[in-house]
Amino acid sequence: MGYYKRALKLFLGVSERLREVNTLRAIGDVDRFQKDMGKALGYYEKALELFREVDDRLGEANTLASMSLLTLQQGQEEEARVFLNQAISFHQTIGNHYGVAATLGNFGLVLRELGRIEEARPYLLQAAGIFDRIGLPQLAQDLRKAAGAK
Repeated sequence: MGYYKRALKLFLGVSERLREVNTLRAIGDVDRFQKDMGKALGYYEKALELFREVDDRLGEANTLASMSLLTLQQGQEEEARVFLNQAISFHQTIGNHYGVAATLGNFGLVLRELGRIEEARPYLLQAAGIFDRIGLPQLAQDLRKAAGAK
């Protein structure tokens, strides 16, 4: 029984840690939406560090995806694509097809917002294809529309 109690304490500690780190990432998202990129990056970097500590691949992937959007918005193209590829890799490793599609689609939408529709189109269409395959046709249709396709 003692082992179970110790295990429960460990799980509760990890659970609390995950709440903390998810909150950090959410604060980073708010800062990014408010265009406070420096603060957002700081929160993302701390969240990434903590997700790695607790071995949460989904949290790590989502944080990397957010970092890809932030650095893209800041004009740091090469760094944005590194974060994008890392996020996609983690989503693929854990079998999260939705995460792959959302990451690609969001990257394409930011490119589109930046007026770079031709660059955005392949990301949007690739994401749409994945959404179709996993049974989310409305999301697929929305991304095709954003890409200027039917």
